[in-house]
Amino acid sequence: MRVAKQPERTPITDLQEMLRLIDPSSKLGYDGIYGEETEESIRNYQTQNNLPQTGQVDHDTWRSIRKTYKEQKLLHGPAHPLLLVLQPNQVIRKGSDNLHLYMMQAVLTALRQFYLDVPPFSITGILDEPTSKAVIWFQERAGLPANGEIDKRTWAHLAHEYRQVVGDGSGSFPIRSAQDPSTDSPRVSTSQDSNS
Repeated sequence: MRVAKQPERTPITDLQEMLRLIDPSSKLGYDGIYGEETEESIRNYQTQNNLPQTGQVDHDTWRSIRKTYKEQKLLHGPAHPLLLVLQPNQVIRKGSDNLHLYMMQAVLTALRQFYLDVPPFSITGILDEPTSKAVIWFQERAGLPANGEIDKRTWAHLAHEYRQVVGDGSGSFPIRSAQDPSTDSPRVSTSQDSNS
């Protein structure tokens, strides 16, 4: 299979990339050439945004396109990740209170919607005995040392499991695939299946 060579990044390719995200129905090419297609896309953008319809990118048009692109990228791109600050070799031990525990307990609470045997606990911000039992439950299933304490490895596995199982949070995101023995084809299970 032959793959077309991508043009080198230039201000024009950046412009075309932004315009393509702003208007996904556009048939604008990504070739780095400021030709008729690019000019027409600029003119359409200017019309829709009450800018002088020149088909040329002046300072006001460029700033407007950049602003719209950033908004669209934020809305249509992945959600910004939440990265907890855990110091090197930091371990949240049983009995500790730590603001990160609110997030970790919330993640475990969300997982309880899908895994019915997670031991019960409350969101307290403290690694109390019930929370520690839930952490041990998780660590055993993740193949981690089951000590009930939270370090970077436990958090990484917890965050990964949350993304895989909870998905987009709507309850309809496919969470697992399993082989359906009656058809020999994969069966996608959703949260509605899990809750029934």
